[in-house]
Amino acid sequence: MQHIAGKYALIRKIETGSSDTYLAYLVGHKGFRREVMLELLHPSKTPAVAEKLQDAKLCAQLYHTNISQIIDLGRHEHLWFIANEYIDGMTLEEVIHLSEIHNIKIPIRLIAFILSEMLKGLGYAHQARIVINHRKSVFLHRNICSRAVKLPFHGGVKISGFSFFMQLPSKSPYAPPEEFTHPSSDIYSCGVLLAELLGYADTQEQSHKELHKIAQQAKNLRSHLRFQSAPAMR
Repeated sequence: MQHIAGKYALIRKIETGSSDTYLAYLVGHKGFRREVMLELLHPSKTPAVAEKLQDAKLCAQLYHTNISQIIDLGRHEHLWFIANEYIDGMTLEEVIHLSEIHNIKIPIRLIAFILSEMLKGLGYAHQARIVINHRKSVFLHRNICSRAVKLPFHGGVKISGFSFFMQLPSKSPYAPPEEFTHPSSDIYSCGVLLAELLGYADTQEQSHKELHKIAQQAKNLRSHLRFQSAPAMR
C-alpha cells in the first residue's frame, strides 16, 4: 500500500485526469484511521496548481454541516496533495442518471430538502468574508452543478467545489450570463439545478408548481430580478 507524506495510505484510485484522486486512510497512532479523499496534484499535468492550492487554503476556513471540509494540504516529494472529507454517497448527477435510466420519479419532498440544505451552506459561505490580495471578498461558489452536490448515504446534503479562481465555463448550462461577482450568480446556478431536478419529479404535485416558480425566478437572466441571497430563496 503506497503511503503519502507518512500519514496517508492510498486505497484505490477514484478519478484520474489533470490530477489523481484516491480514497485513502489518514493513519495515526494506536490503529487510528480516517477515510479521506486525497487529491494529488502533478505539476506537469495540473494547470493552475498555485490557484488550486490557494483555493484549498481559503476553503479550509469554511465550517458548515452542508459544506465538504478541506482537511489538509501538503507536499510529498514532487507532488502537492489536498485531503478532502470523504463522503460516502451519491452526487445529484448520479441521482438524476438513475432516475432517468430506471424511470423513477424523484420525490418533491426530497428536492425541497436538497434545495433548502444547499442554500443553508451557500448562505453561510456568502456571509463569510475572506481576505484575498489584501481585500475582503465575498465567498462565492462559482461551480454549482449536479456534480458539486452530494447526498451522503447516512443523510444530509454536502456541497463541494468552492473556488475563487476557477468557475463554470461560459458554455455550461449552469453558468449565469454575467461574471461571478454577487451571490445572485450562484443563485442562478441553483435555479438551473432546481429546474433540472423538477424535470424528474411528479408534475402533478402542488409543491411542484411552487418550486417551479422559485426556479424560474432564481434563473432569471436579469440578475437584479433573481433572489439576491440564499436565505431569500429558501
